[in-house]
Amino acid sequence: MRLYCLTLALAIAFFAVPDANAEVDALRDLRPAITECWEPPPAIQRLEVTVRFSLNSRGGVIGRPAITYSNLSDDEALNREFVASVLSAVANCTPVKLSAAFADAMAGRPVTIRFLWDKRRRWIAPRTAAFPFSPRAASPGRVPEPIG
Repeated sequence: MRLYCLTLALAIAFFAVPDANAEVDALRDLRPAITECWEPPPAIQRLEVTVRFSLNSRGGVIGRPAITYSNLSDDEALNREFVASVLSAVANCTPVKLSAAFADAMAGRPVTIRFLWDKRRRWIAPRTAAFPFSPRAASPGRVPEPIG
């Protein structure tokens, strides 16, 4: 019975969805806060876009987000729709409610989030990188492994 309770507690902790109104106080909480309102277009193939932007101390986007990487399909209309959904998610999910300490640390620093859609696996890449805080995650030539 103890093993069952422990397994259940770990599963709940692992698969818990962050509260939409909770303050973001760590880099690992930023990606879920940005991607919670992302609605990718229906697509069968794998589509991927990495977007870089900076946040101000109030959690709003500074300037225009930049697409730094894309791996899209041959369908131009689907590609436009997918990129628009990513940029819309960044626009609609900001300003993000940041804790005071995290806002001071992140204000003006570039953040990179990878949006990945694979209908067969139904996953979104979990990696979020911020410079200069996580140089290992953001180092050139390092390719994050997919989940699943």
